[in-house]
Amino acid sequence: MPSALLSLHKPTGILAIHITNTYLDLRPVVIAAAEHYGLHSAGIHATGDGRISSDSEWMLLSYAELPKSSGDLSTLCRVRLWTNDYSNLLQILRK
Repeated sequence: MPSALLSLHKPTGILAIHITNTYLDLRPVVIAAAEHYGLHSAGIHATGDGRISSDSEWMLLSYAELPKSSGDLSTLCRVRLWTNDYSNLLQILRK
């Protein structure tokens, strides 16, 4: 398919990425990837019941507009796009 047609027909789905982690804040990494690929991003905090399910963190990515995040993502540190040749775990350690 020619690239001009691909740009007119962007996928309409949502990619949900589970990022719950005790030691690492993965939100900046996912946001950098979303920006690189021209995607909108939103963060979701899902509260578990403490018995059967636990709290969890999710990032949603889509070409379409997404609802506002359940938290302010603008205050997060900015990180360089992670690739096969670059990543920096020290930048995203939780304090």
